[in-house]
Amino acid sequence: MGFRKEFSGFDRRVWTLFTARTIDGAGFSFMYPFLAIYLHDQLHISMSVVGLILLVAAGAGAVGNLVGGEIADAYGRKRLMVISILTRGLVFVAIGAYIAGQVDLITLTLLVAVNFFLGSVFEPANNAMVADIVEPGRRLEVYGLLRIGMNLGWIIGPMVGGVLASISYSWIFYCSGVLCFVAGLIIQVWIRESRPAPNSESVTGWKGSSAIFRNGSFIFFCSMCLLVFIMAGQMTSTFPVFSKDSAGLNELSIGVIFGITAVLVVVAQFPLAHYIRKFKTSHVMAAGSLVYTLGFMFIGFTRDFWLLTLAMCVVTVGEMIISPAAMNLVASMSSETTRGRYMGVWGLFASFGWSSAPFVGGVMVDLIQDQTLFWMAVGIYGVLSAIGFLALTRMLTSGINGANSRKAQDKS
Repeated sequence: MGFRKEFSGFDRRVWTLFTARTIDGAGFSFMYPFLAIYLHDQLHISMSVVGLILLVAAGAGAVGNLVGGEIADAYGRKRLMVISILTRGLVFVAIGAYIAGQVDLITLTLLVAVNFFLGSVFEPANNAMVADIVEPGRRLEVYGLLRIGMNLGWIIGPMVGGVLASISYSWIFYCSGVLCFVAGLIIQVWIRESRPAPNSESVTGWKGSSAIFRNGSFIFFCSMCLLVFIMAGQMTSTFPVFSKDSAGLNELSIGVIFGITAVLVVVAQFPLAHYIRKFKTSHVMAAGSLVYTLGFMFIGFTRDFWLLTLAMCVVTVGEMIISPAAMNLVASMSSETTRGRYMGVWGLFASFGWSSAPFVGGVMVDLIQDQTLFWMAVGIYGVLSAIGFLALTRMLTSGINGANSRKAQDKS
């Protein structure tokens, strides 16, 4: 009853986005936890090379965020979302068909990079639409709601992906592609455009994004988020490989762990998002970083399935704290006509952090043979970002724009 009351009165597009994100999240979760395993165990390449492949994809994703932000502000949110997600579905199918035959590593790397590019193009438009259609005081909850949608897909997605991997890795990508098509059609049929009309303050072309890079407090905030995402990205890169090679878990068990953490998000994300509104955003971000740190450091001390599951649940709590707070803060820093660009620039840092994490983690794995020391080293990123977030409050006072600036400054 309380849940229905809190989410009553939203624009119908919120629920359409929620549905599409649930379906898209399921498709993505079929594939992503097992991509590093496929590259390492099936193609027999080192973790450093696995990380390098995904680092190339990170560069493509970074460009995709900037392109997506520009297009979302200049031409609208809906069209960009539909085109990018449908094209990404085609690329998923192409990857599945390709790995079913003779695999050439360079071609596979290019296909994965295109996939990352298209996924990143989608995000600024999606996040900007939320800021367009939701009043400032309720955005944090809506960003949390969309995370619930994504994680509803993750409840069964990794488990299904584990089953598909035991049959053929190609089927993982085929199924991911089909779900992209379904999500794209839902957006096309039930979403209407939300982009505000341009005004005299609108800045066209790449000058808009370049001006954002001169916002010192925003770029500092993004840099601290980059450290968090390099750490968080170990969740879907080195952790699955560690779980299989060091802890002896199979793909299905790894999928079950991700499914359990997704249930945690579905159950706890909204109450947690509602609770953290009471605190300064910089303090919330610092706390989330430290929770991340505790979870990752704990991984190094166990090889037990249930203890690894507990560690990943702690990591997931850190993600639930940081993700909606960060998105809400980005929305508050931007104006109506710059939301896409701000989301795109922040997404550049987020995409590069997540996608470069396998490279950073792979190099660290090859250099640090002791697994306990490796996971302790991963946690250092969280400590550094927590210190940075605590230093952010005074910087944000002069860095936030828009109608909600006073409230955002109070919470920073």
